[in-house]
Amino acid sequence: QTPPPPLPPSMARLGAVGKLQHWLEKGGIAGANGKSGGALHFLLDPAVEVFGGDENVGLRAKGNVEPGTLLLGVATACALHPLNEAISSARKEQVRAGAAVLRQAMGEGSFRSPLLNPKNEGWIETVVLLALELADSASPWRPYLETLPSPACTALPSLWPFLFEEGGEGEAAVDILSGTTMGGMVSADVEDLRAVLTEDLAHAALSGLTATPSVARRTLIHAIGAVNSRVIGGVGLVPFVDLVNGCPQGLHNCTFERTQLAKSAKSKATPCLALVSSRYSSGEFLYRYNWL
Repeated sequence: QTPPPPLPPSMARLGAVGKLQHWLEKGGIAGANGKSGGALHFLLDPAVEVFGGDENVGLRAKGNVEPGTLLLGVATACALHPLNEAISSARKEQVRAGAAVLRQAMGEGSFRSPLLNPKNEGWIETVVLLALELADSASPWRPYLETLPSPACTALPSLWPFLFEEGGEGEAAVDILSGTTMGGMVSADVEDLRAVLTEDLAHAALSGLTATPSVARRTLIHAIGAVNSRVIGGVGLVPFVDLVNGCPQGLHNCTFERTQLAKSAKSKATPCLALVSSRYSSGEFLYRYNWL
């Protein structure tokens, strides 16, 4: 039987979202390890659809959405976080060792960049965990990882000099920002990150899982950008939920809430992070935003 042709490159990430949904319906990482217990781990309202391409995948309303509707629910047991019980003890040890490598390079009290915040408990560990999973071709998180944007799409300005090195493009872009209100913050970040984002250090932090030190460095940069732009405080990286587009406070039309998912009133409930429509009706949804 002839296999189906691959999706065009611009649509590969969008196609991966369908596989992610199926994975979450089966229990996500807990289901992959046989620990889901048959509980409900994922819910998506039929009034919502996924749209976009590799550079931007999001969710938008396609039908009637009333304020207060639970649009999306993902069990917190599916979140990528070092304390997730479904993560193997071997991987947790790799995370501990990799975080120790980075913390040692940061020194005592001299590292200021919030991109690798040593004072935020679990932050560096989450970055290392994501980098390890990205580097592991056999990672059980692969259905989620394939929906993440590319390193270039997740690179924050402070990462530009390390990711776009050819011809000094990244440094030039940072120089342009020097005259803006964020210029000083970006320059301080870059200065701190130089001590951490070396090829040898990244290779050591990732337990040698990548083919070369240069790949390890790029993988670590990818993880730093993804965690800083997508993590939800107190939960971690939540598959599917992080497809939602952010917006300035006060302009949002949905809110994140903690609740419970259950197949029925008598079945086991699962703690989850839910996306709930807020003050706008379906007409205003489509008119004002065309997405959630």
